[in-house]
Amino acid sequence: MGLTLTVNPDVTQIGIQSAALARNILLHGQKVSEIKVMEPLSTQLFLNLKTAERIGLAIPQQAQNMATTVLGQ
Repeated sequence: MGLTLTVNPDVTQIGIQSAALARNILLHGQKVSEIKVMEPLSTQLFLNLKTAERIGLAIPQQAQNMATTVLGQ
């Protein structure tokens, strides 16, 4: 059947954050022990309308408009 919806960290943004951390370590000498835990700066919303329909779940148009990816249209 598959997932109906999922919210994931934006992997492209995570790559950008990782590169910035590496740059600070390699070029500016930042100590790894000084680096704080970081949260993703953005997320992605994926909706699967076919699965939602199969289980009788109505996904409002507003939620569909907010989604990064909509499957099963």
